[in-house]
Amino acid sequence: MKNPGQPSSLPANVSIEPRRLDFQSIEGKPRYWHPVAVFTHLLTAASLFFPEGERFFVRSVQYYAGDIKDPQLRQDIAGFMQQETIHGEAHERYNYDIADQGYPYLRRIERFLIKGIFTLVQRLFPKQVQLALTVCLEHVTATLAGGLLKYQELMEDASPEYREIWFWHAVEESEHKAVAYDVYLAIGGSYWIRVSTLVASSLFFLVMVLYVTGRMLKTDGLLFDGRTWREARIYARDRRSVFKAIGKDFIQFFRRDFHPWQIDNRHDIEMWKKNYAETGRAA
Repeated sequence: MKNPGQPSSLPANVSIEPRRLDFQSIEGKPRYWHPVAVFTHLLTAASLFFPEGERFFVRSVQYYAGDIKDPQLRQDIAGFMQQETIHGEAHERYNYDIADQGYPYLRRIERFLIKGIFTLVQRLFPKQVQLALTVCLEHVTATLAGGLLKYQELMEDASPEYREIWFWHAVEESEHKAVAYDVYLAIGGSYWIRVSTLVASSLFFLVMVLYVTGRMLKTDGLLFDGRTWREARIYARDRRSVFKAIGKDFIQFFRRDFHPWQIDNRHDIEMWKKNYAETGRAA
């Protein structure tokens, strides 16, 4: 631990607040909750990583938590672990509900393939690399979360129950997006390990998400359906500037002086929290 006194970078007007929300309303939901079938399945494929991924993130940060001296960062770590634990539980219910709609293999993919991968990483790689993987995947999720919050047209016409789930998750990912990174700075984490891990993990994540999406589309009889892909292409084309902006946020990670809060989305967090306080709902 090179700098156990590494201070927290959490902005003064942001708090890492664990929230438990009732997601029973997603039972019996529409098969395509997003107006674009491909987008529906892409987010489901990403969700498969969350239950085991969130548990891995907690373990990798917790390993170093006892060495951290800064009281605020220690508090941030506690909030991070609470939020991630709740996320894992929520997305496990989410994933099982979708599997019951006619995709039983999703449970096997989540339980065996994805869990096996994280178990293998934990057994084979040093703790710094495990923390680096957490930092990288937190950056991926924080970038996507920031995009959803800033460009809410991505969820336009989506089923309200689903907007609730994804915006809630996006806010909490934004609140704690720098915790693992601050711990990585505290242990003197290598820049090269950080960026090489991002490349490797992002490619693997992309391949897995596309594989699961393709398999779900095949189940639906839509994998080779021209109308389905034309709909997705038009959707992406009309939002090209949005996806380009999200991509720019993603590649900032390769800067040596990068820090997650350089991508400042506090306004978007506050807008969600204001709506949640007024309505008691997460969307």
